[in-house]
Amino acid sequence: MNDTISRKNILMYLQRPGLEGWFWVLGLVYLATLNPASDKHMVFCLNRRIHSHDCPGCGFGKSVSYLLHGKILHSFRSHVFGPVGFLLILYRIYQLISKPSGHTVVYNHQ
Repeated sequence: MNDTISRKNILMYLQRPGLEGWFWVLGLVYLATLNPASDKHMVFCLNRRIHSHDCPGCGFGKSVSYLLHGKILHSFRSHVFGPVGFLLILYRIYQLISKPSGHTVVYNHQ
């Protein structure tokens, strides 16, 4: 069997992003399959569940979902930081995938 497409290499590649990476990827897949115009999706915001008021973060997931559906203006209207957050999430996924296996990404604060 060709070494570049061996089962071991595929499994190592899938394990590379770790739990955090798969969390972000699956979250984006969920938002991509969600209909952002519908109110029938799951609400994770405790403030909204308890008080029925939106918190400053409410609308972020809907904003990313609109962005994934190509509706950029709706995305900005739902949450102004949604597109920026989406880019940051993509960058974080890139960091997790491109890191050497077995190493964690360390932020250098000076």
